[in-house]
Amino acid sequence: MKLYMQVTADKYELPLLVEEDMEVLCRKLGITKDRCWQIICRDKGGSRRGYRIVRIEVDPEDEE
Repeated sequence: MKLYMQVTADKYELPLLVEEDMEVLCRKLGITKDRCWQIICRDKGGSRRGYRIVRIEVDPEDEE
């Protein structure tokens, strides 16, 4: 399963918002899906916005 997370743009990367669906995350952030992909794939810093967006894989067996 994939999770999409808005995290702080510092060394701690604390989660601010977590969603299973990227479109829901985009709607909540008020950005387009294309912009979200740009942030995930290309944007390393995130200091101008104060956040980053990351995609992580979660193994369903580890959830229990």
